[in-house]
Amino acid sequence: MRITTPRHQKQRPNLVAKIAPAVTARKAVVFGGAALTLPVTAASTLTAPAGAAVAPVKAATPVQTTSVASTVRTTPAPTVVSLKYGSTGALVKTLQQRLGIAQDGSFGSATLAAVRTFQAQKRLLVDGVVGPATWQALGGFPGTTTGGTTGGTTGGTTDGTTGGTTTDTNVVWLRYGSTGALVKTLQQRLGITQDGSFGPATLAAVRAFQTQKGLPVDGQVGPTTWQALGGYPGTGTTTTEPPTTRPPACEVTTLRYGSNGALVTALQRRLGGNVAADGDFGPATLAAVRALQSSKGLPVTGVVDTATWTAAGGYPCDVTTTPDTPDTPDVPTNGTLGQRIIAQAKQYLGVPYVWGGATPAGGFDCSGLTQYTFAKLGITIPRVASAQQRFFTPVTTPQPGDLVFFGTPAYHMGIWISEGTMLAAPYPGQVVRIQPIYNTPSGYGRYTG
Repeated sequence: MRITTPRHQKQRPNLVAKIAPAVTARKAVVFGGAALTLPVTAASTLTAPAGAAVAPVKAATPVQTTSVASTVRTTPAPTVVSLKYGSTGALVKTLQQRLGIAQDGSFGSATLAAVRTFQAQKRLLVDGVVGPATWQALGGFPGTTTGGTTGGTTGGTTDGTTGGTTTDTNVVWLRYGSTGALVKTLQQRLGITQDGSFGPATLAAVRAFQTQKGLPVDGQVGPTTWQALGGYPGTGTTTTEPPTTRPPACEVTTLRYGSNGALVTALQRRLGGNVAADGDFGPATLAAVRALQSSKGLPVTGVVDTATWTAAGGYPCDVTTTPDTPDTPDVPTNGTLGQRIIAQAKQYLGVPYVWGGATPAGGFDCSGLTQYTFAKLGITIPRVASAQQRFFTPVTTPQPGDLVFFGTPAYHMGIWISEGTMLAAPYPGQVVRIQPIYNTPSGYGRYTG
């Protein structure tokens, strides 16, 4: 005999328990980004009238989903050390090497001036501090790579090579600061002096070659530039005729403000524009030279040296005539001290004004010019204008070679040449020049030993 449990005592199915599998199965759909929809069976259960038979609900088949998130690998950014006035050490030497100045490992006034000039050329913040932006413009912080992605290679340069002296498909790339036998091979193919050092002259020659060949002008020698130069050494590539800007035996004559003659005429024709080919290296030629140097990433000195000749298309070896006048005036050894001071200072005509500058290579400010001039004559004087004003003996009637001061304490100064005329480094954007004395001086000073 079978005992039947009264219906009102039977355990009724839990409605939540029945639809939970279906909802759980749909969770993957929700997380995958689609809207949640209940199965028909679950919906029917929810809407079934009371007392109606409830059929078991089958769990919906789980939906296979693919995660849209991908693993992102990140590389910690290298720590960039900022350098500023007063810094010392090996990193400063690297900075000085890239700037093309004396490498003494000390961030002094000359390095400060060179950094400010470089920042101005690259349209960076001119603060004299070498931070991430300035390191990047200098080719990258030592030991890191520079540039974006080129041709699918991370950390590439515009030449398709990775940053640093590394290899890409067995090709070693070269850039400013590289040294060694491979640099000599590069220089040989460019037709320039083979000293094994990738300095300003080599940089200018590489940029000129890249411009000539229609390559990205980045100054770096990677696979593309090596190919244009006849192939990477030892790869078996057929060597094409290397570019020659001048025969190795051709001696380069440096030109500067005041030079004249056939070489100046050749230079002026290369510069083009509004520069008249009159053979006289005057203000117009000086401005054109400085513009060329700035556009080619060279030190803006206004002096046409080997690197500038290369940037201008190469030294004209066919012009054998030397300048009709010497590049720099001779300093008399038997004249008065004032005459010697003026003659020495005239050698720096055309050097650009750079705040804090105290060398011809790094530029001059007003007191840097006078300090450097006197130092060349064996005389040590203070650095800034106000200190020189206190150091020199005040006089009321100036003579050639005396100093002209403006303000007390002095904020500007020059070298007195004649009544109403002085030689000075005036202000940013100008060069060392002989100019009228526009304002009334606050006094004059004379060196009396």
